[in-house]
Amino acid sequence: MREIRPTSQLELHEWQTMEKDISVAHDVLARHHDLDEGHPSIYLQEATIYLEGSVRVRQADWVIELRERYERQYGEEKGDEILRRVLSAFITFGNTIH
Repeated sequence: MREIRPTSQLELHEWQTMEKDISVAHDVLARHHDLDEGHPSIYLQEATIYLEGSVRVRQADWVIELRERYERQYGEEKGDEILRRVLSAFITFGNTIH
């Protein structure tokens, strides 16, 4: 995977656990990738469409696992903040979006 670095908006001193948090996320993603029989499961949400026409949208399993791990480690509020930082880093590959 590409190396994730802090964006210019978020410096390393503002997120001191970044390397550890990103490493945990890489491990979770790799495990979910392996569980999907080689198909990447890098989506953030998954949708289930039922025959009667209803649709259920929920977070992908790897996102749920990360949220739960970070909340156990940091508490609910800080865990949510760490999850958002990790997802932002993954989406932007550490680059600022303009």
